[in-house]
Amino acid sequence: MTPHNVDREAELAVLSSWLFDTKVLDKLVTCCRAEDFYFPLHRAVWATLTTLHRDNQAIDTTAVARGVSAAKGQQAGADCIALLLELSDHPAIADAEPHARRVHDCAEARRLVAELEKATALARAGSTGDAIAAVRQEIDRDHDLGVKVLSERDVLQEGYNAIRNWKRNRVAITGFSRVDDITGGIQGGHTWVVGAESNWGKTAWLEAVAHTNLCLGIPSLIVELEDAPPILGKRLMSRVANVPIRLFRGNRLSREDHIALTTALEAGRTTPFLVDGRGKYIEDLCPAVEQLIRQYGIKLVIWDYVQDARTRKDYGVDLRKKVMDTAAAMRRVTQQFDIGGIIMSQITQQAGKQYPDKDSIRECRDICHAAEVVALGFRLKEETEIEVDNQKQQYPEGQPIFFIDKDKDGEPKRRVPIHWDPDHVTFRDPNPLPDFDELDPMAEDYDARWP
Repeated sequence: MTPHNVDREAELAVLSSWLFDTKVLDKLVTCCRAEDFYFPLHRAVWATLTTLHRDNQAIDTTAVARGVSAAKGQQAGADCIALLLELSDHPAIADAEPHARRVHDCAEARRLVAELEKATALARAGSTGDAIAAVRQEIDRDHDLGVKVLSERDVLQEGYNAIRNWKRNRVAITGFSRVDDITGGIQGGHTWVVGAESNWGKTAWLEAVAHTNLCLGIPSLIVELEDAPPILGKRLMSRVANVPIRLFRGNRLSREDHIALTTALEAGRTTPFLVDGRGKYIEDLCPAVEQLIRQYGIKLVIWDYVQDARTRKDYGVDLRKKVMDTAAAMRRVTQQFDIGGIIMSQITQQAGKQYPDKDSIRECRDICHAAEVVALGFRLKEETEIEVDNQKQQYPEGQPIFFIDKDKDGEPKRRVPIHWDPDHVTFRDPNPLPDFDELDPMAEDYDARWP
């Protein structure tokens, strides 16, 4: 039985409004949320519409039906098509905003009735104090603000929890010990933006990071938008089999080399490691990656690289907006699943600067503002003194540097020399690969140190 405070006509009016002009969604999405709709199918349709609108994707009946089907199943998708056909026969509504506010108000009324019924049940059971507290909590509830309000103690508690749980929140590492010492590793829900000069070894670096995590039992995924799988495959084979990559050319492999290659091949893991995203639209890639995360428990996704992503939306010559929206879509995957994300980027060397910084990110420096860590890869142009482990050391011209320009949780403005292995065309850390838990300086008695 449909309860009071349900206005089906208002819900239908809101759901049909966009069929005549999708621009009305700019206002309507601020008036009501998916959970405000009473009927499950209406809720699913509005959730899909708001997601498409948020992601700047094309909105039509096919896209909506496909989204509902992906979220709720094929039957829901079929029901959605029937509903949209019904709505297309409705007369156009000049102003759907009052209907959207009506949908929201009805939802608030239903919620209030439900909370008061709970308080009444507590009172009837003799829990008068709990009933009064529930009513007071509802009166004081800040739902009208539409924001989460925290006291000073609440904020301190959030900080305390973050400090205590930093190891548990770390979902992956870079595999470069000094970088991980400075940043604390890659935290869940955090996105890194890593830019590098041409020929620095951007692909080699990301492949080293992904493979290191894979060796530690941390499922990692590269979404490759530029290079073909054979290119990455040869680099990875050289790294894993420890066979110099120059021997791959001209078939200069010895019998021992062939044995090393086949041994590496047989030991290769069979879970997803690389998505060949060349020529694919970001609107299709993100759902595919999300499915892989759900199915295989992926903890780290590396996108290579943001400027090469394609989108169905026509940005004209506004490449800055295209890159910003693409990075936002990638970042949402990281946040939605509370995993680690790395967005690789090209950089442009700016006049007057000897070395790049976060302002060198090509096309769109704005993507750095939302990132938790921004790092740049470059090579020294001259012999330079760099402080490492509290000691200043001289590094030669050409030395690869990983510059951590921004770190919300660590120490920014740190230059880290990293080792380049030219024989195997990869970056390596000279220190032995640690066990994931041993990266914690408190290690075994970590939990015992907390009250």
